[in-house]
Amino acid sequence: MNFEQGSRLSRLNPKPTVFILWADKFDECFATICVTQLRRAGLRVKMVGLAGRQAKGLNGLMLGTDVALGEVLAMVSDTVCLIIPCDKFALRRLESDPRLEDFLRQVSQNEALVVLGHTTAAEAAMIQWQEIFCSKSVLTPPMDDMMGFAQNLAQQLLTTISDRRCGRG
Repeated sequence: MNFEQGSRLSRLNPKPTVFILWADKFDECFATICVTQLRRAGLRVKMVGLAGRQAKGLNGLMLGTDVALGEVLAMVSDTVCLIIPCDKFALRRLESDPRLEDFLRQVSQNEALVVLGHTTAAEAAMIQWQEIFCSKSVLTPPMDDMMGFAQNLAQQLLTTISDRRCGRG
């Protein structure tokens, strides 16, 4: 199945999805809290491997992913939220990946919520994806209450999905 066929299929059977990017030196604590809380709330969550199916987090924990970046491009129209659990230095290492740039642009076109962990929108604006990260849809979680943030995010996303299905969003 090519990208165009995948996009067509996705439009016929939309499944609102939260994508969480995963690569070496990303924050495994924030990533796992988000996966757990969002899935517990009934949301479809996919961990996206940026450099293979496993990566070692900031604190040394190895996590596996659900899909590779190349596979997720066909599902991008389903994106309701993108979570990038890393600091500005880890984000900078990703700038040279054209697949990621394409994915981020499409996420932005979908008006998906973007969550940056350990990176403020101002810091992210200094990176080449400035127009994506300067939008009003960017959130940065408080690091002292990641659990509460993830629970509130789940409720916000469920409301957004419900509103879109009812034609209010």
